[in-house]
Amino acid sequence: MLTPLFQVSGTPLARVDLNKVREAKRFAVLQAQHEGCLGSFKSFDSLFGNYLVPVTPSDDFFEQIAKE
Repeated sequence: MLTPLFQVSGTPLARVDLNKVREAKRFAVLQAQHEGCLGSFKSFDSLFGNYLVPVTPSDDFFEQIAKE
């Protein structure tokens, strides 16, 4: 897999192994499911290792569900 170069302001360029990022993301999702996470979350790739972010549904979301 190609390892693109990324730079965060004020830091040197860093090579990122995309396979390792995907593996860590999968592990984070599996761990949350194993621990019984019933809440909503979004997963994303990050250079900082934050792969799951809790999502609080808005009132609009619940209104859309009620209409269905």
